[in-house]
Amino acid sequence: MSYLLDTLKQCADRLSRYSRLGQKIGEQNTKAGLIEPVIGALGWDVLDPEEVHREYRRRSTDNPVDYALLLMRTPRLFIEAKGLGENLDDPRWANQTIS
Repeated sequence: MSYLLDTLKQCADRLSRYSRLGQKIGEQNTKAGLIEPVIGALGWDVLDPEEVHREYRRRSTDNPVDYALLLMRTPRLFIEAKGLGENLDDPRWANQTIS
């Protein structure tokens, strides 16, 4: 539990620093610096695609979701990421997630 709390504090510190500077760090850097550390601290092996599948598509014709968290090789939770500083009220993001 202390590892999770430490990770959340580190991510909150990063978030505060980036926000204070008004930086947009982009989606890939947001994933690497803020999202993946939390996924790992929650117990998921972010390096094992049988646990954390990046750019997951249920069908080959589907748009990918950034992360699918799997239990026994079955997707159980999906995470869609956006870059720090993006406006989450933009209808494009809701449409992307729904599709």
